[in-house]
Amino acid sequence: MRPLRFLAAALQRLVDLMDPHEGRYRMLFEHSPLPMWVADLQTLRFLSVNEAALELYGYTREEFLAMTANDVRPQEDAEAFGAFLRSESGEVVRGVFRNRKRSGGAIDIEGVGHRVTWRGRAARLVLINDITERKRTQEELERLNRELEDRVRSRTAQLEAANKELEAFSYSVSHDLRAPVRHIDGFVKLLEREQPPGTDKAAHYLRTIAASSRRMAALIDDLLALSRTGRAPLEMKTVPLRRLVDEVIADLRPDVARRRVEWRVARLPAVRADPSLLRVVLQNLLENAVKYTQRQRIATIEIGALRLESGETAVFVRDNGVGFDMRYSDRLFGVFQRLHRAEEFEGTGIGLATARRVVHRHGGRIWGEGEPERGACFYFTVQPLGEEG
Repeated sequence: MRPLRFLAAALQRLVDLMDPHEGRYRMLFEHSPLPMWVADLQTLRFLSVNEAALELYGYTREEFLAMTANDVRPQEDAEAFGAFLRSESGEVVRGVFRNRKRSGGAIDIEGVGHRVTWRGRAARLVLINDITERKRTQEELERLNRELEDRVRSRTAQLEAANKELEAFSYSVSHDLRAPVRHIDGFVKLLEREQPPGTDKAAHYLRTIAASSRRMAALIDDLLALSRTGRAPLEMKTVPLRRLVDEVIADLRPDVARRRVEWRVARLPAVRADPSLLRVVLQNLLENAVKYTQRQRIATIEIGALRLESGETAVFVRDNGVGFDMRYSDRLFGVFQRLHRAEEFEGTGIGLATARRVVHRHGGRIWGEGEPERGACFYFTVQPLGEEG
């Protein structure tokens, strides 16, 4: 409110010189660029007015001095305006009101008043700051903000509805595709048993059909999992993260039974999350670490937590596998996006997309860092509750 502070300071200087017969007062009062008037505290009749105020309100001096303050304020502001003028305080008083001009138009004013003595009578000297345009601009901005908020809410509702329809469609299509794919795989096995292929080429064809059907089945299962992570309601609970990590590692042990894998699990916090969905994130990240370290003589997979500069807590999964080129990091979390050929590492390219969806639903973020042949590290932020072993 810089204008009010400025007006208060100017008003105090003027009051210090307040003597209606004193020449310096008349000069300051009459020639001030700020509109000013003096009103009697008992009758509210105007006792004096300067040229700037006459120009603002549109009255002649004779008309203005024949009126009271009640003549320039709308009825709805009567009580507040009267209280402002008749305040018993000797200090500077401030207020924002609506006044009427001679033309009938309304103006918004910011008033600063000081109690003075005018020719033996108690009066209020008031400096006026016309804030009509400022208030109109503010109201227009508020209107535009309301319209923008309404549009955002409407578009958000439309987007949510479209997403729900898309997820329902994806789930339906994926679900309906499972049976035909199972039939293909089953009949290939029956054909191999009942009518063994007569040539190596025929055997190759059958193996290709079987492998493709299994890949399609895995792809459908992953799509269903991705769809479920978006539709399932969150059931937020306290999750001991170390226990959940140990469970996922135990599930992965059959996959690494013939490999040398060194698991390094640091102290992890208890977090606030949906346990089943958080398990999906950890399972995808740890499965990736296992998969992309299969060329290493000794695979090292580290799971820990750290405090970021932003104040967030992040869980990380680091490995010494094949890594990736950071130039293509924007493709990591896209559906069906892969940074390595399917011939090198099997997979559907949906796991990280599923993990990202779960993390985003928890209000967190997920990202990866890597370097070719020097391993990778994936981070996701969580809401910590404490620390455990």
